Amino acid sequence: MSVAETRQLVLSVCLAAAAAGLTLMLLVAAATMLDGAFRAILGWPIDIVREVGEFLIAIGVACCLPASLLLRSHITFRALADIRPKAISRAAEIFAAFVVLVIIGILAWQFLDFAIKTNRAGDVTWLLNVPKAPFWFIVDGVLWGAVLVQFFVLIETVLGDPPLPTLETSA
Repeated sequence: MSVAETRQLVLSVCLAAAAAGLTLMLLVAAATMLDGAFRAILGWPIDIVREVGEFLIAIGVACCLPASLLLRSHITFRALADIRPKAISRAAEIFAAFVVLVIIGILAWQFLDFAIKTNRAGDVTWLLNVPKAPFWFIVDGVLWGAVLVQFFVLIETVLGDPPLPTLETSA
């Protein structure tokens, strides 16, 4: 499989995860509106919305991270890129990709540690007693996927940046 074919596969998986994450966040938003309506009109809150909504939002946000990393949609400062030698610019890009990989790796490792501690403590939500750890393990799994994606980005950067895909050309 060529780098371009691998990139297309990784992009497809990342965009599918992002779409799932955005869908999840929209569902939580709709459920929150429904909860507010039920609470205002009928006086019946939908307890599960308050209990697990924040965890579902965390999963949704995490699902968008791999696509953001692959599409390199983060903020990049290149003020001196045109006046310094290309070799220095290239080295800076490689270093930046490596630093992002390290940071995402530390974040994933810390979430794993947090999920394990939450699981050991038997932490549950306050009203419905829903275990919290499974949600954090899902967030952590997505973050480890983001680590793999950023490792792929680092390899691409070392090999020479391909043209950045747009949603119009990659779909």
